[in-house]
Amino acid sequence: MRRGVMFIAPVIAAAIALCGCQSVMFSPEVDGLLAKMKRAKDPKGTLANATTKTIVGTFRTSTKDRPMKMTLRFKKPDKMRVDVDTPSGKFIKACDGKVAWSFFPKKGLKNLKGHVLRETRLQALLLSPGVDLSKIFESIKLKGAAKVADKMCYKFVCTPKKEFGSEPMTFYVDKDTMLIVERDEKIYTASGKVLNAKTFFNDYEPADGVMMPRNIITYANGDVAEFNVESIKWDADMDDSIFDLPTKM
Repeated sequence: MRRGVMFIAPVIAAAIALCGCQSVMFSPEVDGLLAKMKRAKDPKGTLANATTKTIVGTFRTSTKDRPMKMTLRFKKPDKMRVDVDTPSGKFIKACDGKVAWSFFPKKGLKNLKGHVLRETRLQALLLSPGVDLSKIFESIKLKGAAKVADKMCYKFVCTPKKEFGSEPMTFYVDKDTMLIVERDEKIYTASGKVLNAKTFFNDYEPADGVMMPRNIITYANGDVAEFNVESIKWDADMDDSIFDLPTKM
């Protein structure tokens, strides 16, 4: 199960939103492209007032025959919870904005520290409705163009702020649709191992007007993981307590 669980971090990128900035913060050229991405992803402005996001789907790796139900919940500005129904029981990973924790079946509750804590906080901020990229990235730079699956794409290199202790992420954005088609990054596992991960975003469809990928495939460490989205809901009621570190499970 450990090989499957370690893929959850990159697959969480199912909800990634590298857009939303309309004023110049990084450079006029980059900011102009981010504005185009925002209009392509959210033409109706749904995300402007959204406070929560719930994504439900199935998650599987090449080592597991049976898909596992996966529920991702995000609350503005920096709260996240992921639940996966594994064959051994429920796996949970959560962040209340400052504290992050996980629960593994048969292994118990763990208060996350170090790289894993910083990475989880970064994920929670990135995936929040109405993300503010200026609070996350030190810089976003356009590094020319590249082809991904026969699509000509803009290549963006995004460097997180030092407080997150993360390596730069590379995003590839389809020039025709202005939607993200690939994300390359380094992922830290709980054991401190670093994985080079490539995530591909496929089958975009609108969810209340917001274009969201419905199939996400991640390659890392010689393995593959796939997340298929079944439903996306904005502004569902979420009590803050579901993100808090419990005293026991």
